[in-house]
Amino acid sequence: MRTRILVIAGLLALTTVGAWAQGGKIRVLGQGEVFTAPDIAEASFSVRAEDKQLPAAREKAAAQMTRVLDALKALKLPGLTLSTTSISVTPLVKPQEGGYVGPDAEARREVVGYQVTSTVNARLEGEPAALSQGMSKIMDTAVANGATTFFGPNIYRRNLDEPNRQALAVATKDAVAKAQALAAAAGVTIKGYSYVGMYPEDQPNQGPMPMFEARTMAMGGGGAPTPTPVEVRDIQVTAQVWVTAVY
Repeated sequence: MRTRILVIAGLLALTTVGAWAQGGKIRVLGQGEVFTAPDIAEASFSVRAEDKQLPAAREKAAAQMTRVLDALKALKLPGLTLSTTSISVTPLVKPQEGGYVGPDAEARREVVGYQVTSTVNARLEGEPAALSQGMSKIMDTAVANGATTFFGPNIYRRNLDEPNRQALAVATKDAVAKAQALAAAAGVTIKGYSYVGMYPEDQPNQGPMPMFEARTMAMGGGGAPTPTPVEVRDIQVTAQVWVTAVY
C-alpha cells in the first residue's frame, strides 16, 4: 500500500513539473491618454422672420441674415469661413376652433402667414487662443445684429493621427508594465510577447479603437458690452492595447 501511494505522489509531482515547464501566458489591458490642442471651432446661428406673404417673409429673413453676415465679415477674423446650411419655410396656420381633428382637418387649415428660417455655419481655424476670442466675437456679433438662435461652439482637431499614435504608445507601455508587475509578483520571468493589438486576442475584429474626447468648451451667458466668455481646452485622446506575455 505504501509503495502505491509513493508512485501516485511521484506521478503528480512529475505532472506538476511538466505543466510548469510548458510555461503560461499573462494577458493584460493597457490604457493611454494624451492631450492635444484643438485647431477648429464651429458654430451655427439662425435668423427667423414672419409675414403674411411668403415673399415678404423671405425678404425680411434675407435682409436680416445679410446684416449678420456683413457684421461678421467686418470682424476680419483670420481662418473664418461662413456657409449657408439651410433655408426653411414654414406655413403659419390658424388654430382650429374646438380642436377639430376630423378627416378633413388638413383641408380646413387656414394659412395666416409664413415663417422663413435661414441658418449659417461659422467655421474658425487657428490656435486655441484665437478660437476662444474669435468664437466669443462671432456669437456676440451675430446676436447683436439679428441672429435669433445660436448653437455651439463645437471644438475639435482636424487631424488626430499623431495624437492617436502617441496614445497607443502610452497604452502599450502601460500594458507591458502591468504584465511585468504581474510576472514579478508571481515569481515568473517573461520570455516575450505573443500578441500586441488594439483588440482582444480572441476577438480580433472587436474592441474599442483609439478615440478622442473634446473637453467641452464652456460658454457663459452674457451680452454686450461684456463679451461672452469662451474657454477652449485641450482634446483628450485615449487608446487601449491588449498584450499577451509568455513566461
